[in-house]
Amino acid sequence: MLSSGELAAYQAEFNNLLGDTCVIQRLTTTSDNQGGSTSSWLPAGTALCIVAPIKKTGGDGAVVGDQVTETADRVITLPASTDVRVADQLVIATKTYQVSEMREPRTYEIVRRVEARLL
Repeated sequence: MLSSGELAAYQAEFNNLLGDTCVIQRLTTTSDNQGGSTSSWLPAGTALCIVAPIKKTGGDGAVVGDQVTETADRVITLPASTDVRVADQLVIATKTYQVSEMREPRTYEIVRRVEARLL
């Protein structure tokens, strides 16, 4: 079992490997005061990150309208406990990714990993 100090040391070490910065965007809906609403992507925070492709082994994706669509093509690694949610967008440099799945941590959360697809 890791002590809290050991866990913090591992988390700090992995954070040193995260070479990019992302803006976490969350879809926000506001009233237009006329019975409708307006939705827009607003920044919810920033975090260090690194993007890696998901290795395709065949059979990945979901069937939508008789076509296979990719549900994710990247794994994005962020610091542990980063507030990122399914359906958030991550803007990294000039690319935007849609978060489709949260990867569960193993015994300890050293980093937070999400699956996303390039928009």
